[in-house]
Amino acid sequence: MNYEAITKSLQAQLGRVDLLNYNSNRRKNSVIEFLIVRTQKLKIKMYQEHKHQIPHIHIDYGSEIHSAAYQINPPALIAGHMKREYNASILGWLELNRDSLLKIWDAAHSGGNVQTLVCEVNGNNLPN
Repeated sequence: MNYEAITKSLQAQLGRVDLLNYNSNRRKNSVIEFLIVRTQKLKIKMYQEHKHQIPHIHIDYGSEIHSAAYQINPPALIAGHMKREYNASILGWLELNRDSLLKIWDAAHSGGNVQTLVCEVNGNNLPN
C-alpha cells in the first residue's frame, strides 16, 4: 500500500469538505472572503474587494494573517513576504490556475456564485 498517496488523497478530500462548509467571513467593511485553498501551513483567500482592480489573492501563513498578496496575471508577489520555498510553488500554482482564478475573481466581483469554481481550483493544492 502507498500510504503517502492515501494520506494526500484523504487530505485533499477533507480540504474540499472544509471548503464547502467554510462560511465566508464578512469583515466589518462588508467585504466577503473566499477560501480558495488550505494546506497545512497556508491559506489562500480572495476577497470581494470592489475598490481593488488588480485580480489578486491573499495568503495567510501559519497564524500570520495576510502574510503576502500575489497578483494573478501575471503571477507576482505584490505585497508582504513569503518563505522562498513557498514563493516558487505559489507562483507555479498561480500560473497553472490563472484562468480559473480569474473566473473566480470575475464571479466574486459581479456578485456570482464562486463555490463551484473554487472547488475546481481546490483540487490543485500546493505542497504542505
